Amino acid sequence: MTNNEASVHGYWVKDGGDCPATGTVTVELQALGCSQFGCTWITQETDRAPDVKPGSGTGRWATPHKACANNNSTGWRGRVDTALKDFYDPFGWEDGPAKDLNCSPA
Repeated sequence: MTNNEASVHGYWVKDGGDCPATGTVTVELQALGCSQFGCTWITQETDRAPDVKPGSGTGRWATPHKACANNNSTGWRGRVDTALKDFYDPFGWEDGPAKDLNCSPA
């Protein structure tokens, strides 16, 4: 939480092998939405960072933000997908851990 907004940072790490020097990181910021039919993760914002080097830090991550409508406790999580440049990588998202924040999405 910063400035009455929920946000998440997403990046990629090199895990050995012959990975390329850069990749495009896409991050979804999701809030848990519940109704009489159950609960589901709802994407609130998406951010994409093209051609970033592996590792965390300024200029190496995507950071979606969503303003808070009120301070009701809500579950939030981030999802990350990385597309490596000119390199096969399996499709799929990595879901981060859920965290309750005093921020209901606007």
